[in-house]
Amino acid sequence: MTITYQAHVHTWLKGHTDACAFIDALFDVAHVLDDLTDRDKPVQTKAVHAAFYAMLIDLPRNPFYVQHFTLLNGTLQTAFLNWQIANALEVKEDDAGKDVAFILRSSYADLVTLCAWIIGGHDWAVQVGQEVRLHASNEGKAQYLASLKNEKRSDMMVGGA
Repeated sequence: MTITYQAHVHTWLKGHTDACAFIDALFDVAHVLDDLTDRDKPVQTKAVHAAFYAMLIDLPRNPFYVQHFTLLNGTLQTAFLNWQIANALEVKEDDAGKDVAFILRSSYADLVTLCAWIIGGHDWAVQVGQEVRLHASNEGKAQYLASLKNEKRSDMMVGGA
């Protein structure tokens, strides 16, 4: 039996309902954004609408996010910047850049680790951080590189607007 990512998040965040809802909504938004950016699979209008609803309605009203906004929002901003940096490194011919991008693209894992720290303290966060990082990279570098070949980022903008 394969454990879903949501089940892992539930365990990592000790079943904290609002923290799990925060991570689930955020990751749903991130997946839509990633699919729109790399164009490796079609994105349904319904999924785009759900992502915008989560960004505009669900996330700003999530009690866990509101309570810990100062910590979480800065980490969210850094994860988003790292994802953009990883995207820019992925389209270059430089293999060293792809090595960095393979890890950097999953900076969202830091949000789970930080939520675990808020909920369970330092030792829990270190344990969860190891697990979430391994899970985020479980496809392996070879599969990651193969997946890059399926992407169709014809007009990807690097560095902004």
